Parts: sequence; C-alpha cells; structure tokens
Amino acid sequence: MRKASNIFVYLIITLILSVMACSVLAEDTPAVPPNGPPNGHPDGGFDKMVQNLSEQGFDVSKIQAAIDSGDNDTARKLLDEFYAAHPEAKPKRPEMSAEQLGKIIQELKEKGKDVTAIEAALAGGNTTAAQSLLDEFWKNNPGERPVPPNQGEKPPQ
Repeated sequence: MRKASNIFVYLIITLILSVMACSVLAEDTPAVPPNGPPNGHPDGGFDKMVQNLSEQGFDVSKIQAAIDSGDNDTARKLLDEFYAAHPEAKPKRPEMSAEQLGKIIQELKEKGKDVTAIEAALAGGNTTAAQSLLDEFWKNNPGERPVPPNQGEKPPQ
C-alpha cells in the first residue's frame, strides 16, 4: 500500500513539474508582430513600407536599423520625418467615391460647417478636388474628422 501511494505522489509531482516546464518554455506570441502592420493595416507594416521605399531607391537604412533593433517608436518617428522630407514617396490612399464624399459633406453640413467649396467640387463631378478640399478642411478642423467604426482603423488622411 505504501509503495502504491509513493508511486502516486511521484506521478503527481512529475505531472506538476511537466506542466510548469511546458508553461516556462511556451512562447508568448503577440497577435501582431512588433514591426508588423501599424493599426492592423492589411498592406503590411514597417518592413513592407521600408522595403518598398528601398526598392524605389530611397536610403532608408536608419529606419531599417530601428526596425531591426525592435525600436518601433524610433522607426515610426524616422518614417514620419522621411515622409515630411519626401512627400512624393508617401503612399497614396484610395480616392473616396462620390457617395462617400456626399455622406461626409452632408454630416458636416448638419453640424453647421461651411463645406460649400467641397460640395461645389463634388457637384461638378470632380471627386479628386472635393477630396483634396475635404483633406484641407480636416487639416484645419481635426476635431471634425469622423471616428472610424473600428478603433484599430486609421481615418483617411
């Protein structure tokens, strides 16, 4: 009887030690890699942006070094500085449809905002000009920018 209880105790100790060893060895993997898509952006994160810039012939070695060292804050700062110095390299966001622009204009009008120039451009069929005017409006009135439905998404810039 004593031998059976000793075996039982050894089995429990072995089981506990095995669970502890497995939990120590388990790797906690973040849902998004540290240099992965910012704000869950599906087109890639820092790595992809820097790779694209490098392929275009830009010197992005400092940004790449920050990414490689895991310093994403510095990488983001350097990338922002790079885009300020090279605005032509900044990826273009897709153009909004006339319906999207119309909805935004209507919401702004209901808030009592003067969006007549944007509305006129849209009424004339020039969605590109309307979007540029809307971007300028948001730049001057950042508090009027709509909140995206998914807080992980970044509103249009």
